[in-house]
Amino acid sequence: MLILMDELVEYAVKAKDFAGQISAFSHELTETVKSKDNVCLVCTLPSSVPYGEAGERALNELQRIYGRRVEAVYTPVEGIEIYEVIRKRLFEDFGDEKTIKEVAQGYFDLYQKLGPDVPSEVREIEYRDRIEHAYPFHPELIDVLYERWGSFSTFQRTRGVLRLLAEVIADLYRRKIPSPLIHSSLVNLENQKIRMEFVKHIGSEYDSVIAADIAGKNATAPKIDKEMGSEYEKYGIASGIATSVFIYSFSGAERFFERG
Repeated sequence: MLILMDELVEYAVKAKDFAGQISAFSHELTETVKSKDNVCLVCTLPSSVPYGEAGERALNELQRIYGRRVEAVYTPVEGIEIYEVIRKRLFEDFGDEKTIKEVAQGYFDLYQKLGPDVPSEVREIEYRDRIEHAYPFHPELIDVLYERWGSFSTFQRTRGVLRLLAEVIADLYRRKIPSPLIHSSLVNLENQKIRMEFVKHIGSEYDSVIAADIAGKNATAPKIDKEMGSEYEKYGIASGIATSVFIYSFSGAERFFERG
């Protein structure tokens, strides 16, 4: 017999008056399954939950119950697998193999020329493979969303990344922005839907920060692009840098990610 249980934390939060019963049920269920030879229980628990303190309490309690009696813990998506999951969920067709390899090789050659001006890891042959797996996204964009923003308890890692990147793709398509890869610098924080996908995790006070410094009619970064000349304004160098700095400036976990 196979028993499948999905989104148990969500049920526990929504049925808050019955949270104790859900815990008791989980306790009895795991004890029963443990005593049987022909029964397999598969229960999915998220790595983070968008339900605040109530969600954290429910997740911790269920992790304790299932973790104490579980036979094996399996992480369905990790490493470069997340690249495949995201791009296959967002694109029916993401280009021919030849184009993908040419783009990856082009970036790899560029990083070799830049030498110590870029992190040493991007000059390794393995990073060229990561670009191929992440195409049409730059690996760093997925990594920063999945690792840093995904560490917020309110940001569901895979679903949150998918929802945000879907908005980014739609925005780039509407604005007809050409680029061999989708970078963090291309995330349009002037788009209110995209902006709120970030702001709702860090506080509404940052909405005014974005408007003043990064994106908006009177924002500092676009002004710098205009002052530096037509080419800078055309490519939005200052705006792109400011956007990337913003995206890399937040994390819900008490840890640091170092880039050489």
